[in-house]
Amino acid sequence: MTAPELVTLIKNVTGLDVDRRDVEIPDINKLGTYAVEIKLHPEVTATVNVVVAA
Repeated sequence: MTAPELVTLIKNVTGLDVDRRDVEIPDINKLGTYAVEIKLHPEVTATVNVVVAA
C-alpha cells in the first residue's frame, strides 16, 4: 500500500481531502497491521491502523 492509494481510500470512504505528503506510511511489504500517521493540521496528527490482508 502506498500513500496515494491510502489517500484515495480515505477520500472514497470519508469524503475528506488529505494530501499524500501529509501521510507517513511505514514500509508495507507483507500482511499485518501497520500504524499510519496523517497530519490533519499543523497541530493535529491522527494515527490510524491499516490492516493488510489477503
